Amino acid sequence: MGIQQLIRRSRAFKAFQGWSKNDVARAGVNFAALSLGMVIAYLMRFDWELDGRVWETLHGAMGIVVPIQWAFLILADFHRRSIRGVSRDDLWRLVRAVTLGSLAGFVVCQFAGVGVPRSVAVIDWLVSISILAGIRAAACEVHDILHR
Repeated sequence: MGIQQLIRRSRAFKAFQGWSKNDVARAGVNFAALSLGMVIAYLMRFDWELDGRVWETLHGAMGIVVPIQWAFLILADFHRRSIRGVSRDDLWRLVRAVTLGSLAGFVVCQFAGVGVPRSVAVIDWLVSISILAGIRAAACEVHDILHR
């Protein structure tokens, strides 16, 4: 069995097969929301003033944590969930994916030598869940308003 066959059989490769334009758009919005959550977490932690050292830490953390969180959202098929209704299952799926992604991302940061404060990890977790859930709730409301 060649490397290409192994890649095609992997779960990560299958996660990207058959993506529609809507899936790509939702995944992009999720990535942007996670990035925004990380920036807001750092701004809140450092009283809205970031010096050069903190900017370096922010960039390092964003390069590690955000892609890992995003990957967990993709593996949870969060980008394929309909926005026409936000169910309890959708919210639990979101909380599980962001929690696991945050834990994995911040552990990798510690091993990579990126000194992310624990408070940033907690704030990022809360803000990311809030932003992602808020986007879905707002999209659901807009959809309902447009179809009344």
